[in-house]
Amino acid sequence: MNNQTCRRNPNYQAQSKPRARSAGALTSALALLVVLAGHAGPAKGNDLVIAGEKAQASQHYRQAMADFRKAARTGSGRAMFNIGLLYDNGQGVAQNYTKAMLWYRKAAAAGNGLAMCNIGVLYAQSHGVPQDYTKALEWYRKGAAAGSEWAMDGIGDLYQFGFGVPQDYTKAMEWYRKGAAAGSGWAMALIGLLYQYGLGVPQDYSRATKWYKRAEKQGGKAGAFARKYIDQLRAAEANRQ
Repeated sequence: MNNQTCRRNPNYQAQSKPRARSAGALTSALALLVVLAGHAGPAKGNDLVIAGEKAQASQHYRQAMADFRKAARTGSGRAMFNIGLLYDNGQGVAQNYTKAMLWYRKAAAAGNGLAMCNIGVLYAQSHGVPQDYTKALEWYRKGAAAGSEWAMDGIGDLYQFGFGVPQDYTKAMEWYRKGAAAGSGWAMALIGLLYQYGLGVPQDYSRATKWYKRAEKQGGKAGAFARKYIDQLRAAEANRQ
């Protein structure tokens, strides 16, 4: 069981159409469960991480923190990431973005791609640090290089909305496709969105539906998001007949 998370922004759920250059539309953060592992460390550390993640999933956050701290002492980047995540979400401890950043940086130094992604999120959302899209992009790129599909999505988000970079739907699509190839349901849904509204690509409802259906199969909030747009396209088609 793995409770690792790279956050996205829930504003996507409230939008019927992408908005350009709106700070409230930043999509680099939403609490979602992801099944990726960083560097687990020695066998004992890995066992402690697994125990901590089970406790975390059961909302026994204090026990989870105790297990993660023990595992972190073995050099486990995955444990360090999870400690950061508990501070980030205020689970079992007072929410503290400064401490979250500290532990994400330790995890990133150990090679954890999701920690790199969440460092980018903190910079993008000005949580515990001044807002800095340049640093957000820098950390998203590091996370993407480490294999985090969520970091790939984050780069796509910055290009889609023009945060810290010139707005560029073609580059957004490029990064969403990379995220989709790595298994991100959100990337699949957002590719569908770009096709639906003809952003950087010719408008194509058929391709939009195809990508929404792929996202729907991934389940979770990305799947629910995609399902709403599938229903929207079906209703629009029925009205045209």
